[in-house]
Formats: sequence, structure tokens, C-alpha cells
Amino acid sequence: VDFNDLEQLTYVLLQDPVVRADYSFEHLMVDEFQDTNPLQKKIIDALVSQGANLFVVGDPKQSIYRFRGADVGVFVRAKEEIAATGTNVFLEKNFRSRPELIDFANALFGHLLEGEAIGFESSSAAKAPAGKPCVTILRTPAEELPAGEARALEAEQIALKIRDLVTRGEYKYEDISLLFRAMTSVHIYEKALKEVGIPYVNLSGRGFYSKQEIQDILHYFRWLEDPADQVARFAVLRSPFYLISDEGLFWIRQDRSDRLRSEERQAWEKSKDDYEYLRRLARHRPAPEVITALLERTDYVVSTWHLPFGPQKVANVEKLLQQSWELFARDVYTIFEQYRFLRLMVQEGQQEGEALLDAEHADVVVLRTIHGAKGLEFPVVFLPDTNAGSVRTQSGAVLYHPEFGLTYKGMNSYEVLKEQEKREEISEAKRLLYVAVTRAEERFYWCARDGKTMKNSWWAWLQDILEWMPQDFYTELPGTLLPPEEKPPHGKVLQPEFPSYPSLEPQYNQVSFSVTSLMNYARCPRYYYLRYILGMPERKEAKPFKESPSRPSLSGTQRGNIVHRVCEQIKDPAELSKLVDYAATMEGLELDARQKRQLEEVIAPYLQSAFFQRVRGGSQLPEWNIYQEHDFMVPAGDFLVNGLVDQVFVGERSIEVVDFKSNWIRRDQVLQVGASYDVQLRLYAWAMAREFGLPVANSEAYFLIPNQLYALEKGLLDADQTERWLTQTCSAIIRGTEEGVEAFPITSDCSLCTQNSYCMMQVGVQPNIGEDTDVEVYWGEEEEIR
Repeated sequence: VDFNDLEQLTYVLLQDPVVRADYSFEHLMVDEFQDTNPLQKKIIDALVSQGANLFVVGDPKQSIYRFRGADVGVFVRAKEEIAATGTNVFLEKNFRSRPELIDFANALFGHLLEGEAIGFESSSAAKAPAGKPCVTILRTPAEELPAGEARALEAEQIALKIRDLVTRGEYKYEDISLLFRAMTSVHIYEKALKEVGIPYVNLSGRGFYSKQEIQDILHYFRWLEDPADQVARFAVLRSPFYLISDEGLFWIRQDRSDRLRSEERQAWEKSKDDYEYLRRLARHRPAPEVITALLERTDYVVSTWHLPFGPQKVANVEKLLQQSWELFARDVYTIFEQYRFLRLMVQEGQQEGEALLDAEHADVVVLRTIHGAKGLEFPVVFLPDTNAGSVRTQSGAVLYHPEFGLTYKGMNSYEVLKEQEKREEISEAKRLLYVAVTRAEERFYWCARDGKTMKNSWWAWLQDILEWMPQDFYTELPGTLLPPEEKPPHGKVLQPEFPSYPSLEPQYNQVSFSVTSLMNYARCPRYYYLRYILGMPERKEAKPFKESPSRPSLSGTQRGNIVHRVCEQIKDPAELSKLVDYAATMEGLELDARQKRQLEEVIAPYLQSAFFQRVRGGSQLPEWNIYQEHDFMVPAGDFLVNGLVDQVFVGERSIEVVDFKSNWIRRDQVLQVGASYDVQLRLYAWAMAREFGLPVANSEAYFLIPNQLYALEKGLLDADQTERWLTQTCSAIIRGTEEGVEAFPITSDCSLCTQNSYCMMQVGVQPNIGEDTDVEVYWGEEEEIR
């Protein structure tokens, strides 16, 4: 299901009055309305069909997302609809740019957008005037040069001008941004900036994973995954991790490490120690911890900082670590999983820009697309490569347009549609230029080359207008700045060739599962599929509030969180009142006297129990070590299982496991509800047996509200038997992800399921556990509140 499918399904769902009733609004505001498509407009119409007031904000001159379906005509028609019953308000005042920039933009786009359906309304300035032209046309002489060399010469002039602006103290590097229509030739401009010594960062959504510092770390990932991968191994040894020379790599390859220089021999020995440590760590700990240990043991950040553009390289490394934590939060835990995920992202063409440097060392020029600059502003803007064509031509044998449908080459409608497409492309190119020009606050540099110019290029359009535009609106600057030192004559600029590789078959070594997810799979495979594979959001029914002296007004989740938190932390009954207030504060709640009294009444029996006395006196029981909120990640065959146990008692000969439950149930329901946690208790027992190397004597759920323990059957405590079940279950899930929804059947426990509205069929239901308290208790709630 892609985003277009989601839009279509949303529209279909909103045709159902029952669904629309769930989205009854008084007011609906839509920002960036100029970028909507016709289907999105239909969704908006459905949402306001019950009387909501519609308020839209947008600028049709900034409608630049036609390539993903946006239609500026939607804005034009909506404006007409609103005018019939409401009000159109034009925000004339520009608070961003100098008056001289606004005068240039008004003159340019008043002419370019004349006759367009969106029209043009001039802006006025709120800032004080600069007293001189703020638009500079930087014209580079390149009449006889081929396109590649001409771009290289223009790029050099831009770099030199930027250096001049900074050297003279007019601006800092961080004040300057280069905006590109397309990033096809951006490497030419990057090279020029490097040669002149200008720090920069490319935020265009390209190049992050190809940066050397990122490749170094990914090579280490590859080596950790496969010790026999000699390419990855030697890439790591050659990198700033260990700085072993090519000659040193030769002697290592020949198994003659005795021929290494002293410092390289030390690095070689250290690499072996680091590798063994990190490989052991990677088997049991999440990827972000492994990356952190890798960077700390090798001093990679320090070594990289001192390289050219070191601050940017370090920022990229920090961004990769942040990505690792984000993947960890999405259940992509291990180094091996994350490496395969990133590798597939790169192969599938996923774009990722470089890290934006922290404010402490962010004095860099920024390169980005005009699309990426939308909504932003910069003191100085350079617009390179304006000689290039601004219109993409349609050349396929089949064309499609919502008004024409499918047309084929040779049909009359094909030529008509081709002309229509060209007109719409030209219109959007004008709007894209408008976005670029209006990003500037103080200065705008229009970069052009004398010589070959495409017919429908921005430079060609401007040249037509310069004939009548007032000359005090701009200045011209010849692109003849001298480089800092003599350079060899320009040769042909080579375009990089990127190899293509066949898609990899799926690999599932070291896939991670949480105990909660496996428990939910055992309860209902279809629920697992909807929540963990498709990522469908939870949908809980809102219940009417009923005030009753015997019923808590807190939700089940809120009550469970508070009770859980207090029982995990309390050591002295005298602290009960203070801990209840603290736990409520952590939930963002302020309890009234009745709510607090009810919670204390729920927890009080626990404080009188023999179990609490055992926990409280743990320090006086030398034969037991007590672990509270103990997290784990334990391997099972080709898989990893992670979770968190509330209480673990580890003795000399055995282990006892206890997990708190805050379900609002009666004593006669403990066996029924406790059995629903058998998988969780069984996996906790297995994990603790593997981690501490001792058998588990008991694995229990402590139901706090009836103050009663539920014990897992002894036959389910066998760790070997559990591991066989575990690997079979995980393998079945992996196979199911390839087969699809049919591999995840529905069970008969749908009444408590928060995903049941997504299922295409209904089956028999069970009684609602906790229904006499007016608290909706969901099967997964106990884990969700943790």
C-alpha cells in the first residue's frame, strides 16, 4: 500500500456516513493548499460536508509539486468556491526581503505570470531599503566551451564570489545558500567549492551514504557481519579507524605482519582486539550501543575531526548514530539488521542529505534543491545553472492526463496532450523560479553563462525582460574573478558512473522480536500482522464517562501506569502517598482526593503481602539477588528476543520471575486472564534461564488489584522446549511476511482487539474482562503502558 493507495482508501472510507461521523469538526484549516491534488480536495470536501468551516492558506505562485500530483487548478477553483460564500484575504506585506528584491520580483513575475490562471498580485516591503540594487547577474564568459566545461567555469566563479563576500566581512558562509532546480550537476559545484576552500554541506537528499566517513562505518558493519569479507576488512584497516598504509595492507595480506612499521603493527594488533570485542557485543546488544563502542574504542571521531571538512564529517557520523537509534525505536535492533536495511535503502535509491552542522560549528555554505528550500529564507541566495532547460519534455509512447485519460503516440489526442503537458511544465517552471528568487533576504545572485542557452531556460526568460526592466533594479557582474593560484587548463568534466546491482534476496539472520510482539502473535496472528507488519494505528472505542463511587474515573491505561510505577519503586509503605502523586505527575495527571484514595486502596493489599515483604527485605536475604525492571536481549537460533521483566530473583540454584499486572479483574478471573499471559511468562523464564545459566523455578504474574499471583505451569518452564517453540514461531512469522495476510489468520478474540475495525470479517467474541468497572481492558494494554 503506497501513499496514493492510502489517499484513495481514505476517500472511499469517508463516503461512509458512519466513518464521517467519527470526524465531525467545527473548523478545518489546510496549510500549503496550493500543493493539493484533486483527490485530496475531495477528502477535504468530505470532512467539511457536515458543516465545518473551511480555512485554507496557500500561495498559488509556490505550487511546485506537480510531479507528485499537485494541481494548482485545485487552488484556483477552491478560491472561486470560497469567494461565493466566504472571503479571500491577500497578504500583501513581505517581511522577508529588501524592497529592492521585491521590486525586481514584482517586475519579473508580473511579466512571466501574465495570462496565467493563477494571476499575479504584487507584494510590498516591510523592511527598510538597502539603498542599492540587491540583485546581481553574475555572467560567466563561456561562449565556445562545451556544457560541462562551461558549468565548471561558472561554478568556479560562484565559489570565488562567495569567498570574496566572506573575506570582505559582508557575510558568513552560513548566510549563503546555493539553490538548484535539479541535482544532476551539483558535483561540479561541490568540486569548485572544495578547490577554493569553502566549507559546505549538501542537504539536497543525495550523497550521505556515499560520504567516506559513512562508508568507513558501513564497511565495519560488513566486516562484523562476515569475517571472511576481505574487501570490508581492508577498507576498515585503511580508513581513519587504523590508518594502515597500502604497503602495510600488502604485508598483512601476505601474512607477514612482522614487516609492518611499529605504529602500524600496534594498529594491526588493536584492530584484532577491537574486532573480537565488537563482534561479541554485536551478538547481544543493540546497534546504537555497538556503534558508540566502535567510535569510542577507535577514536574515529577525533581522527576524522582533523581531516579537511572534519566538522561536517563528524556531523555525518553523529547523524548516522541518530539514525541507528531511530531504527532501534522501530524494532530494527542489531548491527546486522540495520546494515541490511541501510544497504537496501541505498540500492533502492533512497535519498538522504548530509547532516546539518550544529550551531557551534555551522559556518558552512548550504547546497539544496529549490523544493527543499520552500518555506525557508537565507540572507544570500545564488541560483546557478540558469542556462539549462527548465522544462522536462514528454517523449514516451503513452501519456496520461486526468482530463484526457491514456493517449498513445499517433493519436490526435496524444499531440494535444503533449502540448498541454508542455504548457503546464512551463507554468510550473515559472512558479519554481518564483520560489527561488523569493528565498533571498538581502542579496540574490542570478548566475548565467554567455554562450549556449536553452530556449525555455530561466536565463532566456530573464534576457527577454531585461530589455525593458529598470536598470536600477539589478547590477551585472562579469564572471572574471581570478582563482587564488594558476590552474591547469580545463579539461573535460567527467560524469561519475554509478554501477547497478541486482536486488538482494531477503536475509533474516539476527532478526529481533520483542516479547510483547510474540505474545500478541500467539493471541492473534492477524493482530500481529496489522500492528507490527503493516503498522496500523490502534483504534480504541471512546466510552461514556459514568460517575460512580465504586468506579475509578481514570482510564485503564492511566490507572495501570500509576499502579505499575508505584509498585516497581516502593520500598517503604510510608512512601505510598508521595509515590502515587509522583506517578500521577509522570502521567501528566493531577488526582483528586477520591482518585488518590482509590489508587492507594488498590496498592495497599500488595504492601501487606508476603511478596512485598520479600522484596522489601531483599538486602537481608544474601541467598537471593533481586533485579528490578531487568531488560534483556537473548539470542535464539537466528533470532534475538528482547523484553523487560519487573522482578527477577536469582538464587544459587534457581531463578524466580515475577511480572506485575494491573488489569481491573476479580479473583475468579485470575486464571482466565493469567492464561493470556502464558507466552510472556514462558519467554521471560526462558530468557532469564539463558542469561543467568540457572533453571527457573517459578514464573508468575502478580495481579495487583485482586492481590493474587498466577503461576505458569511447571511444564512450560523448560528452556530448551521453549526455545524450540520460539524459533519455530519466529520462522513462521518470517515466512508469513513473504506470503502476506493469509499467513496470519484471525482468532476468535476480537471484542478486546484495537485492530478489529481493520479486519474484513467478524468472528465470535469473548466477554469483556473488566466490564463491570466501566474500564475497557485491551489484551495488549499491560505491555503498552510499560
